[in-house]
Amino acid sequence: MTNHAINLRLARPSDAAKLQSYFRTLSKPSGYNRFLGNVAHQSISHIDRTIGGTGSAFFCVIATTQSEKSHHIVGETVCAATAAAEVALSVDDAVQGCGIGRALLATVEALAAQRGAQELYGTIFGTNDRIRKLACSLGYAIERSDGDWTHRLLRKTLLPRRTLPFIAGPAVVASPLPYPDGALGKGLGQQ
Repeated sequence: MTNHAINLRLARPSDAAKLQSYFRTLSKPSGYNRFLGNVAHQSISHIDRTIGGTGSAFFCVIATTQSEKSHHIVGETVCAATAAAEVALSVDDAVQGCGIGRALLATVEALAAQRGAQELYGTIFGTNDRIRKLACSLGYAIERSDGDWTHRLLRKTLLPRRTLPFIAGPAVVASPLPYPDGALGKGLGQQ
């Protein structure tokens, strides 16, 4: 459990090196689950593409905590926001079970819906019980891939949303910026 507040925000291009460092700190099982296999590291150019930007179908939401002098990434979710939006998620091992994954998924669902996505889906290993249980609790259907006994497909139909229905636990707070039109703050009942 973390003693620091966790802030959620859209990743910026200046976060690429910190995201690369974060991926390197994931335990071997967490990295394996996140990237669906052994990945030595993510290149900065690949991270830049998944962070997205103006006109990009990709966006990334990061969860950060602040120490005395800097912010540290403790979770992330990347989404390719098309009509059927693909999502991937990871949370630092030290803070798993604190509600960060739930907050990241709720945020990415709302942002994807705002960008026109009608469905969110992701691929997980069938042995990844933690994300499977989280996804089920958030209303995702779990499907077997045809002829593939190692992977499962998570699917959820998205409803159009104007604000983010942020679900916060005691350790998770929301950063109102840089979400479009303060959407994250409105989802928290702030002006």
